[in-house]
Amino acid sequence: MASLRGLKASVMALIILAFLAVLVMVSRWLWINIMALDPGPIHPALAVVGGFIVGVGVAELLYTYIYFSPTTMLSNTIDDIVEIVGDILKGRAPWKPGSNVECREHNIVADGPYRCVRHPVYTAALTMFLGASLVKHYFLLASALMIAAYTILGVFEEARLNARTCGKYMEVMSDKPRLNPLSLLKCMLREIAGGTG
Repeated sequence: MASLRGLKASVMALIILAFLAVLVMVSRWLWINIMALDPGPIHPALAVVGGFIVGVGVAELLYTYIYFSPTTMLSNTIDDIVEIVGDILKGRAPWKPGSNVECREHNIVADGPYRCVRHPVYTAALTMFLGASLVKHYFLLASALMIAAYTILGVFEEARLNARTCGKYMEVMSDKPRLNPLSLLKCMLREIAGGTG
């Protein structure tokens, strides 16, 4: 079991490093050939820091998708979308259960990236947007809007999950921050290093 965990962590680290290497090469090509006419970042050093932060966000996103099967995540997302659309078509708020809806027995995922934050995909996306706003200042407004949108979406999603599990979701997840890029980064690095906590 321990060797399988180590193998998974090694493969995860290699995939993330390979993706970041490709990202650096593509970014360099884009910067030289396409962005040549663009006025550039506020300060060149901020562009380097921002590029690194974007890379961290991409690595966090890859970590989340590698930890869980992409097929499972896609299937769960499609199920959630169908359920939410069904609730809306019935005139019911998706985060409030109807009177005839019973609490369901759910396995609440609290391992991997969910061990550190409630919304790892949103957190990774915000990390990328914040890094991009350092690279190109016109991403700043988009970053502010995304922070607001993901925070509101996270609150509604948590209310829906809490209603569907009769409060069990908040019992399990209440000690974890909603969106915290540093917590997710630490979690990812511990997993790659073979730690558990």
